[in-house]
Amino acid sequence: MPGILDLSNELLLEICSYLRPYPLLNITGRPFHCWTRALKEHDRASFAKIHAVSSLVRSCRHLYVALVSELYDYVPLLTSHHGWERFLRTVAEHEELGDYVRHASINIPGDKTIADIYHLFWLPSLDTLDLRGYGAWHDTEWEGNESPTGISPIQTMRLLHCGAHEEALTELLRFPRALGELWYEANQVEWDGAYVGEPAVEFTCEAVRRCLAAHAESLEKLIFTRPPLVHEGLGYGDAVDLEDFERLRSLSIHQVFLVDLISNTHVSRCLPQGLEELEVFYDDSGYVDFLDEGGEISQPHWLLTLLEELKRPDCKLKNLNRVRVVALEWHEGEDAEDGHDSSNASSPSGRDSQDPGDVQLRGHPNSPWQPPKLLLDLLIETGICFSIFLHPERRARLTPEHVKGFDDAWEDGWDPETERSSSFV
Repeated sequence: MPGILDLSNELLLEICSYLRPYPLLNITGRPFHCWTRALKEHDRASFAKIHAVSSLVRSCRHLYVALVSELYDYVPLLTSHHGWERFLRTVAEHEELGDYVRHASINIPGDKTIADIYHLFWLPSLDTLDLRGYGAWHDTEWEGNESPTGISPIQTMRLLHCGAHEEALTELLRFPRALGELWYEANQVEWDGAYVGEPAVEFTCEAVRRCLAAHAESLEKLIFTRPPLVHEGLGYGDAVDLEDFERLRSLSIHQVFLVDLISNTHVSRCLPQGLEELEVFYDDSGYVDFLDEGGEISQPHWLLTLLEELKRPDCKLKNLNRVRVVALEWHEGEDAEDGHDSSNASSPSGRDSQDPGDVQLRGHPNSPWQPPKLLLDLLIETGICFSIFLHPERRARLTPEHVKGFDDAWEDGWDPETERSSSFV
């Protein structure tokens, strides 16, 4: 009777592909507050399943040859505090194994610097790198040609809970040759600090822009967020200026980084001409809301101004055709635990919304909420694909004909019961 070793290497690889999931390549396919946790949970599940592949690889020489590339293709250590040291030591001592690594997720203890992890950037096939907890305050003094600046082939980098100061963050972002996608989750609390005897350092979006400058000609997707607030109004300051990022097509950003504290900012002046998709997240409910408790326009003056500009033939952002706003605003009368919105379930329009006529808004099937009339009119007149998500039962989405919609239309199917907590832990 034939055994497993009689199978071809192609069949062995196909069998092992079912033993563990591949990395999440599209974390934006759900509400923004779930991204960090979803990535960690996926990584944890992958780490558990990868032991099956490891056992097969070590069982005999034939399986080792057939499956070693599968074992090292994705290295999920985002939830491990010590595994990254063993991994880096392995690929440093056995360079041929490092050739197989295409995706890596590393959890970095807060006292480590780039000198402790720079071997990652020597990996010749690394395409996606997740780093959690990188918090260095200074760059590194290199000897000779030891620094791998500008040689890494990484295309996608995700920096979770990143508290690195400007010099250290700039150095880190200079190692990839040309990033195509970056998720930067800024730990402002860690950035805002100083050593004894040194001046305090303040987190600013202008400093972040300087850090990103090395990829101004290559970056196509930028996700710029922050961890949950520890108190109201943390970190309101300047707005980020991305006008020079000419290849940027998709921007997902917290409202605080896009608009600054004065909400009527003309955001178009800070956005690149080629931008196609804009996602804006409100994370400070009760301090800065998208809508007030009466459902009227509260803070989105930046959006009203932007929509007015998009209607003009000389608009700078001619390619912008998708706008999504996520606020997750829980008010009295709503149960944040079970996702039920009792304040709006029986009202077809909320407040003063218009009847959109032939326009078919997509929303909760049992709660036909619409945005306020002023905002809805502008969205429809502009002719863009739009989505506003404030609550599972307070949402509206529209994709006009002949307009490209969102690739990840999670608004129709997201179940708050499966992801009840907004915690990133």
